[in-house]
Amino acid sequence: MALAALSLLWSHTLTYDPWSWLLWGREIIHGTLSTAGGGTSWKPLPVIVDTVLAPFGGAAPDLWLILARTGALMALVLAFWLGQRVAGALAGGLAVAWIVLGSHVGFAFGWYGFYAAGWSEGMLTAFALAAFAAHLGGRPRGVLLAWFAVALIRPEAAAFIVLYAALTGRRDRALWVWAAGLVIAAAVLWIAPDYLGSGHLLAGSSRALDEVPPSIRHSNDPGLRDVALMRDLIALPVLAGVVAALLLARDQTRRLVAVMLGVAVGWLAVIAIMTQAGYPGVPRFFFAPIAVLCVVAGIGWGDLSRRVPGRVPRLAVGALIVAVNVVFLAGHLGDLRHQRQAAVYEASLNGELGTAVQRLGGAGSIRRCGAVATTPLEVPVLKWDLGLGARVADRAVATGTVFQATVFAQHVRLPRLHHDDGLRLALAFGRWRVYQRCRPRSVL
Repeated sequence: MALAALSLLWSHTLTYDPWSWLLWGREIIHGTLSTAGGGTSWKPLPVIVDTVLAPFGGAAPDLWLILARTGALMALVLAFWLGQRVAGALAGGLAVAWIVLGSHVGFAFGWYGFYAAGWSEGMLTAFALAAFAAHLGGRPRGVLLAWFAVALIRPEAAAFIVLYAALTGRRDRALWVWAAGLVIAAAVLWIAPDYLGSGHLLAGSSRALDEVPPSIRHSNDPGLRDVALMRDLIALPVLAGVVAALLLARDQTRRLVAVMLGVAVGWLAVIAIMTQAGYPGVPRFFFAPIAVLCVVAGIGWGDLSRRVPGRVPRLAVGALIVAVNVVFLAGHLGDLRHQRQAAVYEASLNGELGTAVQRLGGAGSIRRCGAVATTPLEVPVLKWDLGLGARVADRAVATGTVFQATVFAQHVRLPRLHHDDGLRLALAFGRWRVYQRCRPRSVL
């Protein structure tokens, strides 16, 4: 947590979904929760945390970012701990290296990107790995609580609560009571607040279905498309390490490897099935199960090194394993640079947006002018800057204020304007161009 807090000394910001969770947290404490309309889907754990943070006002975004980055760092700590405990430091080191660098720039997928922008994926992965750590420590209720936290970020993970209780409940019937209570609580937290904020019982599910890109919705087998994405996201050394873990593991290690592999593969299969049913199987959903696979792969490589007889040959094989993995890992350094560039760009864009709001006279002046619009990705941060109850569109408006900018890696300014819109350039600052045509004020 200290490292996460110190990281805020450099430029930083949140991205679309984390800003949306903060908006909902602020609305909850004011009794004005509204989850209707477009945007991201309801997600219980981040919104619960952001509701607690909401009284801190302008500090809430940084506080959420500290917690999200703490989760991402804890995921690395737990990955190393699991690998090191089972198969030595080499296993832990390779697990961490592949989680951090095993990215794919074409899919905007990677640990650093999630860490930098306050996504919940780092926290999600930490809780999933904590479930395995609790199992190794002989704490079954800890396992259930960890999976409960995971299920409040990804609903499909609730299946692992039931599965774990089914496998271990014969020795402790009370686990069934725990599991049933946690599954019911997860269902209530997913459905009830979203219903209160939207008036629709399955609003989050409907919104998720609406978010599916047309190219996926109309494809013959979107689930198979997800399988193809997994093939691109899982590197060859990770697959080789998984095979080595299956072949070399013995006794308790074999059982742990089988459980971790079963969870990872089962989780990926559920995502593919949900995508086939019409949900948006975006690569971001794969991060946690692929991180589990990276830990299994690390265990496999570590086991391979430890089974070589003799200290010198063992060191030589270990060095060779490191060299092979480094060659493949080096190919992902460009992806890491891309993630960092995207994070720096978004931090600069959002920082300049806040300054632009102030230069235009502040939130009150902008809201009195009329409707407000900006780029699709900056809608929630502009809502945050404009205060409780602000409405912001993602396309140009006829009367009001339009904040126009170029999104990272795109070559067109959004929202698009037409020459006959009647809007005038009110401010040019940094990457932003702000156009206005205020509605006439009524005369008493």
